[in-house]
Amino acid sequence: MKAAAKTKDTAAEDVVHLIVDGGSYVSSLNHDYQMSWHSGMTVADALKTSGAVKLHENQDTIVSVSDVSLDPSMGFSIKLNNKELEIPQQLNKTIYANDKLVIFVEKVKVESSKESKSEITISIKGNNENANKVLTFVIPWPQTAKLSVLLDQFGPIKLSTDGSKIISIWDEKISDPSDVRITNNGKVVSTEQLKATDIAPNSKLTIEWSHMTEKP
Repeated sequence: MKAAAKTKDTAAEDVVHLIVDGGSYVSSLNHDYQMSWHSGMTVADALKTSGAVKLHENQDTIVSVSDVSLDPSMGFSIKLNNKELEIPQQLNKTIYANDKLVIFVEKVKVESSKESKSEITISIKGNNENANKVLTFVIPWPQTAKLSVLLDQFGPIKLSTDGSKIISIWDEKISDPSDVRITNNGKVVSTEQLKATDIAPNSKLTIEWSHMTEKP
């Protein structure tokens, strides 16, 4: 459902503004929406009305925005008129005409140690039909995780049950493992090495796939 656009007959004070800010983590995730306001509207109502926000079935958290699902180390936060809201407690907060909601991407806070402050950069690049799907994520270093474990927990990627190969990217089916090329700090990682490769702090991973395969 698309957000209700403002019309000439709709007074300026009868709308709610929604801004999506992907920041440096999801740079392509930047959109502005405007919805008609009605009395008794809540934050959750406005998010659903936008048509861009998917809430969990329990209405207690944001699952995705504009079809982007973040990896587990990041999440969405919400500000109402520049004041950050507590989720899920304030999703049912009443909003008023001309209020402004901002959804932004943030890293999940991790209790500190020197190691936990290290980060991993993951870039997903598609060629040909997938050329417009190029995103870079910065996530906390998982310390002892193998590459297969890291990818298995990374939202846009789905691995086979044995963790030996990537079977989908952005929900697009990968039928031939050779369509995917993974590099770790510039060095190609073969399918056989996924479960054996350790991830060092501040590593840079790049995942490329050569063409779009048929959807499952």
